[in-house]
Amino acid sequence: MNLIENNVAFVAYFGTILLHLYLVANPTPYLNTSLIYVIPQFLPTSIIAYKVYAKEDDNARSIYTGLLLSTLGVNYLLNEEMHQFNMTGSLAAFLVGHLYFVSGLNHSSTKKSEGSRNDWITPISTYFGVYAVISYFILPSTSFELKIPVFLYGTAIASMLWKAIDGWRVTGHLEGVLATLALGLSDFILAYSELVEPVNHRHLMFMVTYYIAQILISKFALK
Repeated sequence: MNLIENNVAFVAYFGTILLHLYLVANPTPYLNTSLIYVIPQFLPTSIIAYKVYAKEDDNARSIYTGLLLSTLGVNYLLNEEMHQFNMTGSLAAFLVGHLYFVSGLNHSSTKKSEGSRNDWITPISTYFGVYAVISYFILPSTSFELKIPVFLYGTAIASMLWKAIDGWRVTGHLEGVLATLALGLSDFILAYSELVEPVNHRHLMFMVTYYIAQILISKFALK
């Protein structure tokens, strides 16, 4: 099953993505409501999630759940009313969604070579790299009560990347690695903007990288 083979789904998916990105890039006092962001953002995710769910295996369903939770996180993020509450809800939804992604990526690489089983360099270097980025760019400006949640969030990202690399070595499919890197970049933009200093057009940059990750991880799940 391939999304591109279905012309209606293909046009609907990318059409709603472009609509959502336009609304994010051009907010107005008349359209800057939760509803105008929620509907366009849920439409493309629902289309791709249906395709992933229809595959009916543990890998795809874990990724499907992760997609829906990430979508919920995005809508919490873009709703600027009650911002502090929504930021907490957004991070919680993203974190649990990432854990489902880890589960989906882990299922994809259950058939491992002996060399893969004995490989300690990949997980050590992956976790070290993620923690180094967080420690240098994010943690110094983070309040004490948020340091542990940020650290745990980084652990989820590192776990995703480790499992994606592991799966790539076994299957040769690179989409999982690229999707994880795109998710990591979108999360970095979010964390830096919220915890260090605001970044211009941060919502638009976040959504572009998020949609790239969504497309790649969905393609990975549909293989």
